[in-house]
Amino acid sequence: MARRKQADGERYIEADNGFGWARKRASVQSSSYEAFILGVRYELEKRRRSPGDTPDTGWYLYSYGESGGFFGEWCGSMLLPAIDEASKLIAKADLRGEGYEKEDG
Repeated sequence: MARRKQADGERYIEADNGFGWARKRASVQSSSYEAFILGVRYELEKRRRSPGDTPDTGWYLYSYGESGGFFGEWCGSMLLPAIDEASKLIAKADLRGEGYEKEDG
């Protein structure tokens, strides 16, 4: 399970696989955590129920950059398990970008 940690005066959450997620400054209406992994910025954002919005309250994963690939992927309803799930999804993704050819076999 993800753990809350502190280093150099900064607090963050470390997932089981070692990815660190720092809390972003956010409004009263939402909160989010972000991680920078292999040059890609990932954000785990809390969504709350509101009329006309997504029906599932919880934490959603977004990525920003050329090889990200996540836009609103639901990761969980509680923070620490959602961070672990988001980190697993990122680790499974092919982050090597375009131009990489997989070997046959």
